[in-house]
Amino acid sequence: MARVGWTGEHTFSGLGVFARPEMDAALVDDLWDPTREWFLPIRVTSLGLDLLASWAMHHRGHEDRPKQGRIHATMEHYRGFLSTGRALVIGDLNDNVIWDQKRFPSYERLTALLAEMGLVNLYYERTGEAPGAEAQGSLYFYRHRDKPYLIDHAFLSAEWLDRVRSFEVGAAPDWLDVSDHTPLVLDLV
Repeated sequence: MARVGWTGEHTFSGLGVFARPEMDAALVDDLWDPTREWFLPIRVTSLGLDLLASWAMHHRGHEDRPKQGRIHATMEHYRGFLSTGRALVIGDLNDNVIWDQKRFPSYERLTALLAEMGLVNLYYERTGEAPGAEAQGSLYFYRHRDKPYLIDHAFLSAEWLDRVRSFEVGAAPDWLDVSDHTPLVLDLV
């Protein structure tokens, strides 16, 4: 595996994208805005896929922007990259409809914004579950199995739905020894 992109102040904590060399993946340097912390635009040439790797740390970071709405501004910044019909936004988006507020429906707004760009949430598309009523979580607060929240998401261009061989959220018993998050595993053909 080769490191394709990295953002973070430390070598031990950040957002990294790694790929096998034959995938021909690269950071889109002329598009990447390092002031939008924790987002990496990656082009995976072998698949014809534009990937926005995400770790939306709304409450932390050094961005010179208001904390509320950072992720929406970031998605707007990458709109052209994400509106290609071959895009994937994946990662820890730190959001779920259960935390939306009347004054600021963050997750609802994010979903609508990405839908405008032609992207759908794979979890809800594949399970048929309603946002906020997930049977499975991707974060187990303080590693408690009784506190699951789905805050890691994969939004894929609708045109690519027939290329999804499988999509799953890792099982808590397999991962809670090493992290409070479980991975999203997406297999494309």
